[in-house]
Amino acid sequence: AGKQEPTTVNAIVPSLLELVRKGSLFLATYATAALVNMTAHHDVVKNTLMQKNVVQVCNDKLRQTDEDLVFYILGLLVNLTKAVHHRAIVVSYGTHQVLLEILQSSYHEDSKAKLLEQLCAVVGQLCNEEDTRRTISKNQVVLSCLCHLFGRASSGSNLRSKV
Repeated sequence: AGKQEPTTVNAIVPSLLELVRKGSLFLATYATAALVNMTAHHDVVKNTLMQKNVVQVCNDKLRQTDEDLVFYILGLLVNLTKAVHHRAIVVSYGTHQVLLEILQSSYHEDSKAKLLEQLCAVVGQLCNEEDTRRTISKNQVVLSCLCHLFGRASSGSNLRSKV
């Protein structure tokens, strides 16, 4: 299976990304879910996606109003931002600013706890880089939102651990 993996990746990943880009909401959501699963433990998939401009696609889809799609896009970003060089690319596209906009508009909504959990996971990983951490920590509105989330989250909850 290891020798066939690059061939499989080259055949499947671009098609799934194209569905995320241009497919219906239903297809985009489930193609993103597939990519989340594929990127969980496979660097070759992550690298292929990064080469195919996945970050711009993520930024575009993060602006959608469909919570399921945004949730899976955030899950994809969680997987993609585990590597230092990928975090740098994500930040270069301004994704952290898009994430902070989402945080500011939805931190007070209890119904978005799972989405905010994923969002905080991505922001936390991006903050592993000193410049990003410094930029985000200077934003008092964002810090207030994060403090609000932390205070509202149950002790021991996933959300609290991500904030």
